Amino acid sequence: MRKCPACGAPYNVLDALCPQCGRELPAPYEGYDGAPAQPEGEALNADAVLAAIVSDEMPENTVILSGAEVMLGDTTYPRGSVVIADGKITEVLNFPITDPDTSATFVDLSGLLLAAGFVNLCPTLTTGPVSADALTQAAVNATAGGVTTLLPRLAPRAAEELAAVLDAFRAALSTPIPGARLAGLRVETPFRAPALGGLSLNDPDSQAMLALLFEHKDIIRMVTLAPELPGAYDLIHRLRDAGILVSLGGSEADYDDTLEALEAGASHVTRLFEQMPPLAPLAPGLVGAALERDEFYVEFTCETTVLHPAVISTIISAKGAERALPAAPDGEPLTAVRVLVEEVGWDLGEALSMFAATPALCLDGANFGAIQVAAVADLVILDQELQPVATLIGGGTVWQRE
Repeated sequence: MRKCPACGAPYNVLDALCPQCGRELPAPYEGYDGAPAQPEGEALNADAVLAAIVSDEMPENTVILSGAEVMLGDTTYPRGSVVIADGKITEVLNFPITDPDTSATFVDLSGLLLAAGFVNLCPTLTTGPVSADALTQAAVNATAGGVTTLLPRLAPRAAEELAAVLDAFRAALSTPIPGARLAGLRVETPFRAPALGGLSLNDPDSQAMLALLFEHKDIIRMVTLAPELPGAYDLIHRLRDAGILVSLGGSEADYDDTLEALEAGASHVTRLFEQMPPLAPLAPGLVGAALERDEFYVEFTCETTVLHPAVISTIISAKGAERALPAAPDGEPLTAVRVLVEEVGWDLGEALSMFAATPALCLDGANFGAIQVAAVADLVILDQELQPVATLIGGGTVWQRE
């Protein structure tokens, strides 16, 4: 992997300037029409680029994926290449390269799409008992849908039931599996609005629940609660200090309640428009605050029987693809991608990124969820009908269509 001689940041063979410090970089660029022009107006030489990639120092586990339509969010390389070594992406090129006839594994992906693997925040576990075997099997099954990172969601349950699931999750983490990475658990707490049957933070039963949340802060990545409950702002502060993300939902919070929760550290909204008051001209409520404030990541059900296509489009337009988190009712990201593209009319590249880069960022993941140099090589290969062909985790194939 190339590193800037000035600051040590990794860079792509196509970069003329360091993406971090701006220093001019050494590069083999002369005479290739299919790549970005250099500052002097010269174009890249394909043979020189290939020679720079294929060298004596190239690791034996290098994989070259060539000729795919590479989906980069708001940019697409119609026929690009991605080079992987030691489980990470080392090059992202906007042209196909030929088989270098080396020890590298060369894969021709002409006619296929290559996208970052999906980071799925929305699969809901059964409301009944959950075993370690069920969790590991869910992680394995998820790869058939292009999912490379999984954050299972727990519906509200009693403290003793939550304790059993947390123990099962720890056991699943200790079991090596050829499946999606388990990034932690997402707990929807019973701390919801009283009108929704929620539990008060002052209720004696709440203490056992709160103790579990903090005791297992290393595996609980996100919790959902209603911010208008007495004591909620203090709890949000404590959860954030413990490294747990806080999402707002199951709530009757008004606009001011929501902004106070944001100030306390809340950063997400669960299922916008559901189990919360509607947006009104003089009462924007949680919905209005979530759409207005850039800091919020906003999850919404990506199903046109739940939200009108125009509403889905409005959410994404208000938040931007960098803060919009579509959720498929069936838990399959590609189901929602098809809704976004075919029914809402959204751009395919951005639709895919909302299931990879956006959830990765909301989990503070700087090195996965995107096709970029130095990122973990978690990838999904799709056909033109958006059906999965193969899923790669850390550069290795964990699922392949028969």
